[in-house]
Amino acid sequence: MQDDRIPTIINEIHFWRENNLLPEVYCDFLLALYTKGEEEKSPPVQEKSKIFFLIQNIVMVLLIPFSFLVLYFTQFPFFLQLGFLILFLSYSCGIYLYVRNSGGITASIGLINSMLLILLVSITVSKAYVESVWFSYFILFTQFTCWYLLGKKHNQSFIVIISILAILFLIIYIAVPIVL
Repeated sequence: MQDDRIPTIINEIHFWRENNLLPEVYCDFLLALYTKGEEEKSPPVQEKSKIFFLIQNIVMVLLIPFSFLVLYFTQFPFFLQLGFLILFLSYSCGIYLYVRNSGGITASIGLINSMLLILLVSITVSKAYVESVWFSYFILFTQFTCWYLLGKKHNQSFIVIISILAILFLIIYIAVPIVL
């Protein structure tokens, strides 16, 4: 057979393997036949998805520090800071919605990041438009209550525990200056 047709046939066999058009054994046989046994195996799809989820986890973990960096260590105008936060929140929610049925660590990180970014956005907006500290406390209490309900709904015990601890710390933070 002509040498210029062999790469085309090999690409077709890879396509058949990826789309399960032929059984794996047949594809291996055909690849060995056309490449004379010199074909190296391509990485399985599972390894590619593991790399994808690893990269997503790293990016998700870095979103919170970048959010604080944008808010507190830059001189960006308020609406640009808010735009960055909303962009980070959209990315985090999108990743969570994409992987929520898998139930892995990426889904948990996506949910936690989304909750923290919603909290950060709501506190930032409330501080910009309402100067009352009590309003900020109300927003925090409402957010932590929503976290509790969300943790109960999704059977995520760590979210329930975090929300209860956050509510307790908020109550102590509010009550201590009043007592003193």
